[in-house]
Amino acid sequence: MNTYLLKEAAKLALLTASIDDPKFENTDDLTELIISFLENIEVFAQMLQFTPDEIENMDEATAKKLISKYID
Repeated sequence: MNTYLLKEAAKLALLTASIDDPKFENTDDLTELIISFLENIEVFAQMLQFTPDEIENMDEATAKKLISKYID
């Protein structure tokens, strides 16, 4: 699991949770949301022709560019 992508997925999940429910406190739901974002980001990366190995070894700068495209 790429830690940079996990970090970005966690940020997206926290932003989503705080928008959807300011009192979002269920850690199981938050964990599921983070995993969902991470899986979606990985699928998106594969659609952009990244191999599973490239996704796993992606550096921070590339991960941030990927997330920027994912958000758009």
